[in-house]
Order: sequence, then structure tokens, then C-alpha cells
Amino acid sequence: MILQRTMKIERKKIEQIATLARLRLGDEEIDTMVKDLESILEHVEALSAAETEDVLPVVGASEHPAPMRADEPGADPLRRPLSEVAPSFNEGFFTVPRLAALDADALPGGGAA
Repeated sequence: MILQRTMKIERKKIEQIATLARLRLGDEEIDTMVKDLESILEHVEALSAAETEDVLPVVGASEHPAPMRADEPGADPLRRPLSEVAPSFNEGFFTVPRLAALDADALPGGGAA
């Protein structure tokens, strides 16, 4: 089966799209883009020509239904409480050691401005 190209991509269109997308394309890149897009359109045209009259739609990848979870708002529950996974946890927050290097007295000059 020989397909005829029904749509030709013009170089000028690629340049316009590249400008809108703020892309700097060289001459060689534009030529490559024209060929690639024409190839994609040919492929889509070939797919459009396929006979699908007697083909049943695919409703799922498997005959087994996927289990549904309860539709409840909020975060998914964890298997363990956060206090068990965090090295230090206080009133719903993770706590970390203070970085002494960021204290004003630890800065060069003792933090004096």
C-alpha cells in the first residue's frame, strides 16, 4: 500500500513554532524537524487508513478487575506511625539537631555587624 502525503510541513511553520517556543534551531535542525514531523504525519495517516469496522474496543488489559480503594479524602495512611520512622518526632513535626555553624556567635567576627 502506497500512501500519498496529504500534508506537507513547511520550513516556515517550523521556524514560527520554534520562535514561539523560544528555541534556537539551526538550519540542519530545522531540516531534520521537517523530515521527522512529515514521517509522524505519514504514520498517523497509515493508522487512519486501517480498517477498524469489525474490531471490538479494548476495555482493559486484563480480564481481572483491579481492586478499588476507598475514596476517602486525605493522605494515604502509612503502615507505621511517623514517630517510628523519624529519629526525632515532636507534636507532629520532624525535629533535627540545630546547626551550630549557623548561630551568630559561631560566625566569623562573632556575628557583629
